[in-house]
Amino acid sequence: MNETPTVGDIETRLQLHVAWLEERAGGERLVMRKADLRNVDFSGTILHMADFSGADLRGARMPGSFLRTINLTGAKLDGANLHHSDLDFAHLAGASLIDCDLRYASLRSAYLSRSDLRDARLAHADLSGATLTHADLQGASLHSALLVGTYFRQALLLATDFSESHPEEACLFGASLNGSIGISPSLRA
Repeated sequence: MNETPTVGDIETRLQLHVAWLEERAGGERLVMRKADLRNVDFSGTILHMADFSGADLRGARMPGSFLRTINLTGAKLDGANLHHSDLDFAHLAGASLIDCDLRYASLRSAYLSRSDLRDARLAHADLSGATLTHADLQGASLHSALLVGTYFRQALLLATDFSESHPEEACLFGASLNGSIGISPSLRA
């Protein structure tokens, strides 16, 4: 990890980021690559277009945050709370989201290839158009999730809960579906 910022430093940098998004003088894009941000509270913050690639965000709290097009490539978000967050178009390739709370989150067109979402809670999440190629979703809950055009090519979906989610609207080509709930026999063929 490169840095462990203080709470004061994070607050200042968040203010500069908002100024940057609003194109105000002195604004600066929030870049915290490989930072140690374990258990930090980002609840309800605007992190649109921020760069947290490779950051350690295990246990972070981000419910209700605006995270569109955020770069979380290779980030560690195990046990993080992203409940009701907007992650549309987010970059999460290779990210670790084990046991992450993504209930009611919006992940439309998000890029999650090769991400680890084992035991993640995605109930009622909107994954329309998201790419989860080679992702590991073993034991994840996608109960009542929106999956229109979601791309699960070659994904590990063992014991994944798809109940009430209409997985027939997603691309499941080459996905491992053994033990999954809510998958019709025709989709397993």
